[in-house]
Amino acid sequence: MSIENNIIRIKQEIQRISFSNNILRAPSIIIASKNQTIENMKEANRLLNNSVFGENIAQEFRSKYDNAYTWDFIGRLQTNKIKYLVGKTRYIQSIDSIDQCVEIERICRINNLSQKIFIEINAGSESNKGGIFSKELISFYENIREKFKCIKIEGLMIVAPKKSDTYKIKDIFYKAKNLFDSLNILDKSIIHLSMGMSDDYIEALECGSNMIRLGKAIFQDYLG
Repeated sequence: MSIENNIIRIKQEIQRISFSNNILRAPSIIIASKNQTIENMKEANRLLNNSVFGENIAQEFRSKYDNAYTWDFIGRLQTNKIKYLVGKTRYIQSIDSIDQCVEIERICRINNLSQKIFIEINAGSESNKGGIFSKELISFYENIREKFKCIKIEGLMIVAPKKSDTYKIKDIFYKAKNLFDSLNILDKSIIHLSMGMSDDYIEALECGSNMIRLGKAIFQDYLG
């Protein structure tokens, strides 16, 4: 299949889900561009009408970065790599430690910048994945809001277990959506729920995600 055919299929799925669930606004699509060539990325971006590239690895982000495009960072983040992202990314979606925030704040103050972030949630409480556990969210959120004036929290990024059972993954996604709704009540600037990747974006959308991160679904047969 081609990138164009893949994107047509994705748009059809989104349209179907939106109609079935009375969703009025289409979800944002992050083009997860890890290991992709610039040519494939630009083709996907054209077909998606200027979407956002999401990179997983700071070094790869540095090599690809072009300020003509919009970028998010969506991978696990080492504190010493934050300097490559601040001021160049729309959102750093994978914030799960105060140490990361300390470094973002330091760089922002030096350069008179602000940085928008998402808090990353480890929805399946898996020890081998990044993200804070759901029960830690409110205290973590309040800690950031209290201590870091250059950081703007605008969403949650959900890291879910690999899909093995549709009912189980949807239960996890529904709980994550409830968590997002609870935080949105406290803070109306929390507007993005980045939940769902290529293997589970359909279930994520059905459970209320408004932002999905797609790589394989767009680039299958183009993995290089």
